[in-house]
Amino acid sequence: MGRIVVSSAISVDGYTEGTGGDIMAMPLDQAFNEHNA
Repeated sequence: MGRIVVSSAISVDGYTEGTGGDIMAMPLDQAFNEHNA
């Protein structure tokens, strides 16, 4: 059976999007991808 990985990043004030509604305000690096592999 496969597995599903869900990740959510929010700021301290509860916002989940950046300037202009961009939801990728926090760049994700290779370490993040390896952790979720």
